[in-house]
Amino acid sequence: MHQVWRNWKEGQGLEIVDTVIIDSSSPTFRPREILRRLQIALLCVQARVEDRPLKSSVVLMLGSEAEDIPQPKPPGYCVIGNFSETYSTWSKQPDNDSC
Repeated sequence: MHQVWRNWKEGQGLEIVDTVIIDSSSPTFRPREILRRLQIALLCVQARVEDRPLKSSVVLMLGSEAEDIPQPKPPGYCVIGNFSETYSTWSKQPDNDSC
Protein backbone atom coordinates (compact mmCIF):
# COMPACT_ATOMS: atom_id res chain seq x y z
CA MET A 1 0.00 0.00 0.00
CA HIS A 2 2.99 2.28 0.48
CA GLN A 3 3.58 2.44 -3.29
CA VAL A 4 -0.12 3.02 -3.93
CA TRP A 5 -0.17 5.92 -1.47
CA ARG A 6 3.03 7.41 -2.88
CA ASN A 7 1.70 7.28 -6.44
CA TRP A 8 -1.65 8.75 -5.35
CA LYS A 9 0.06 11.56 -3.46
CA GLU A 10 2.20 12.36 -6.51
CA GLY A 11 -0.80 12.36 -8.87
CA GLN A 12 0.29 9.16 -10.58
CA GLY A 13 -2.31 6.71 -9.34
CA LEU A 14 -2.55 4.94 -12.69
CA GLU A 15 1.10 3.85 -12.35
CA ILE A 16 -0.03 0.97 -10.13
CA VAL A 17 -2.46 -0.44 -12.70
CA ASP A 18 -1.37 -3.60 -14.50
CA THR A 19 -0.15 -2.77 -18.01
CA VAL A 20 -2.49 -5.44 -19.41
CA ILE A 21 -5.43 -3.35 -18.22
CA ILE A 22 -3.99 -0.11 -19.57
CA ASP A 23 -4.72 -0.42 -23.24
CA SER A 24 -5.84 2.87 -24.69
CA SER A 25 -7.64 1.07 -27.50
CA SER A 26 -9.75 -0.89 -25.03
CA PRO A 27 -13.26 0.53 -24.50
CA THR A 28 -13.28 -0.90 -20.97
CA PHE A 29 -10.27 1.10 -19.78
CA ARG A 30 -11.62 4.10 -17.89
CA PRO A 31 -8.82 5.98 -16.09
CA ARG A 32 -11.21 8.23 -14.19
CA GLU A 33 -13.10 5.22 -12.82
CA ILE A 34 -9.88 3.48 -11.78
CA LEU A 35 -8.66 6.59 -9.96
CA ARG A 36 -12.02 6.98 -8.25
CA ARG A 37 -11.92 3.40 -6.95
CA LEU A 38 -8.35 3.87 -5.82
CA GLN A 39 -9.41 6.95 -3.88
CA ILE A 40 -12.23 4.98 -2.22
CA ALA A 41 -9.83 2.16 -1.35
CA LEU A 42 -7.42 4.60 0.28
CA LEU A 43 -10.27 6.03 2.34
CA CYS A 44 -11.04 2.52 3.61
CA VAL A 45 -7.54 2.09 5.08
CA GLN A 46 -7.32 5.36 6.99
CA ALA A 47 -5.44 5.29 10.29
CA ARG A 48 -8.31 6.67 12.34
CA VAL A 49 -11.57 4.74 12.35
CA GLU A 50 -13.59 7.94 12.23
CA ASP A 51 -11.85 8.90 8.95
CA ARG A 52 -12.94 5.66 7.24
CA PRO A 53 -16.25 5.64 5.36
CA LEU A 54 -19.13 3.45 6.48
CA LYS A 55 -19.87 0.44 4.27
CA SER A 56 -23.09 2.09 3.17
CA SER A 57 -21.11 5.19 2.09
CA VAL A 58 -18.65 3.03 0.17
CA VAL A 59 -21.55 1.40 -1.69
CA LEU A 60 -22.91 4.85 -2.57
CA MET A 61 -19.50 6.09 -3.70
CA LEU A 62 -18.96 3.02 -5.89
CA GLY A 63 -22.42 3.21 -7.40
CA SER A 64 -22.64 6.90 -8.20
CA GLU A 65 -20.31 9.12 -10.16
CA ALA A 66 -22.10 12.14 -8.71
CA GLU A 67 -21.13 11.20 -5.15
CA ASP A 68 -18.40 13.55 -3.90
CA ILE A 69 -15.44 11.66 -2.45
CA PRO A 70 -13.19 13.16 0.24
CA GLN A 71 -9.43 13.22 -0.26
CA PRO A 72 -7.70 10.41 1.66
CA LYS A 73 -5.07 10.96 4.32
CA PRO A 74 -2.09 8.61 4.63
CA PRO A 75 -3.17 4.97 5.18
CA GLY A 76 -3.21 3.55 8.69
CA TYR A 77 0.16 1.87 8.41
CA CYS A 78 1.82 4.60 6.37
CA VAL A 79 2.57 7.89 8.08
CA ILE A 80 3.99 10.58 5.84
CA GLY A 81 6.16 13.38 7.19
CA ASN A 82 6.43 13.57 10.93
CA PHE A 83 4.02 11.89 13.27
CA SER A 84 3.13 15.12 15.07
CA GLU A 85 1.55 16.48 11.89
CA THR A 86 -0.64 13.41 11.56
CA TYR A 87 -1.30 12.55 15.20
CA SER A 88 -0.45 15.18 17.77
CA THR A 89 -0.47 12.56 20.53
CA TRP A 90 2.50 10.69 19.06
CA SER A 91 5.91 11.83 20.26
CA LYS A 92 8.18 9.94 17.85
CA GLN A 93 9.09 12.03 14.82
CA PRO A 94 10.85 10.24 11.96
CA ASP A 95 12.83 12.30 9.46
CA ASN A 96 11.05 11.00 6.34
CA ASP A 97 8.17 8.93 5.06
CA SER A 98 7.73 5.56 6.73
CA CYS A 99 5.37 2.67 6.24
